[in-house]
Amino acid sequence: MTEIRRRRAAAGTTTKRAKGSGRAAIGAQLLEMARDLESESMTYAAIQAKYGISRPTAYRLIKDLDSLFGGAVTKDTAEDGQALFSLPMGSSRRFAFFSREEIVVLREAAKHFDTTGRPHDANRMRAMAQAVLTSLPPAQRRAVDVDAASLAEREGIAMRAGPRPLLDPDVVASIRQAILAQKVIEVEYAARIGGGVRTHRLEPHGILFGHRNYLVAFYEGDKTRGAALFALSSIRALRVDKAAFRFRPGFDIDGFARQSFGVWQGDPVDVVWRFAAHRARDVMETHFHATQVKTVLADGSVEVRFRASGQTEMLYHLVTWEESILSIEPEDLRLKYVALLERIRKAIGRD
Repeated sequence: MTEIRRRRAAAGTTTKRAKGSGRAAIGAQLLEMARDLESESMTYAAIQAKYGISRPTAYRLIKDLDSLFGGAVTKDTAEDGQALFSLPMGSSRRFAFFSREEIVVLREAAKHFDTTGRPHDANRMRAMAQAVLTSLPPAQRRAVDVDAASLAEREGIAMRAGPRPLLDPDVVASIRQAILAQKVIEVEYAARIGGGVRTHRLEPHGILFGHRNYLVAFYEGDKTRGAALFALSSIRALRVDKAAFRFRPGFDIDGFARQSFGVWQGDPVDVVWRFAAHRARDVMETHFHATQVKTVLADGSVEVRFRASGQTEMLYHLVTWEESILSIEPEDLRLKYVALLERIRKAIGRD
């Protein structure tokens, strides 16, 4: 009898969970539909097609939405006679839900910006996290805030070794302003070698953040040269001009960044690195490049292939693998690596 009760109890629990999951799914669908109806009017047919539901289900969801939002669903008539439904903008905001994990992600992003020299963005991220919390009902806000704080105590960000350039928030803000308005910028730029300062008029197309931070821009009106990189730390002055420009057709900042192993751009080459077997696990757990292909060879060593530019940054990265790097292609990259090691040996005065 006890076993039967246990089975029935388990079955009842399962049923309740299934019903609860169903209600959650319906609630999520209603919220998604509410957001859609805020941005555009939809017919029953459009609702059916968008959510893959039957006509009776579409009727019921519209009725449920109207009840949920206190009769706020507006019904109009399309030119073909079909009913059109919509909701006032902002109606769904009071039903938004943010989990403790999402609050933690916002706060961790702020920490990351702090550790990478971007305090201005860190403050914005913290303000966003606080705004999200403030938008929640008081009871939910307290619960989410306490749980998020508890999770945050157990998560941290490892500091990246080595120095990093300081980032001027005013420069970043001005570049962002120019990008949004599609305005030319005039910059006074200090050359890394020699230190001479030159003035450039540029069409800003993006910013690349990393170990060093760069403005990605085209020279004003120049259709012959591609995008160029300008270290943000080398910009001595910047002015947003009144002259407008148009973004270059087909330019994509993510695609531009993927062409290189790091930041520096150039002609991409086919790269092959082979690592010793005792570092196989480390290699398999490392992301080298978006185009990477890894192969475990018969002797346990690992071969990594990818296509990219940025050989200087490749050299610096290869040094971190010490003696576990067994072969390097192409040949000119191998020779550059050997030459780098020789310069290091001479610089520290050891045989």
